[in-house]
Amino acid sequence: MSRHDSREGWAVGPVKWLNTNGHDVGPLTGQDRRALQAIAWCWELYSVGDETGQMAALQAVRSLLAGMQEQCWPLAKELIAFAMDWGDRDRLWPQVAP
Repeated sequence: MSRHDSREGWAVGPVKWLNTNGHDVGPLTGQDRRALQAIAWCWELYSVGDETGQMAALQAVRSLLAGMQEQCWPLAKELIAFAMDWGDRDRLWPQVAP
């Protein structure tokens, strides 16, 4: 189950959450910021989806990463913990990282 079913985290927003947790969001362009927001929703879908939904979420994250600066990709990895748990990052990131 998603950590944010109550929508607490979504009230703050994924980019602000990253900044609050000590990540440098300065390099983000407007496009990067929007891609990260979409990626956060993909991780949310993964956290609540069935197998088909999870596979679709992973495919979407792969596609969205292509629309971001490579230097910002680590922020997308950190957003896994926004939707799930910190330990899920190392399990899921290799499935989407180019």
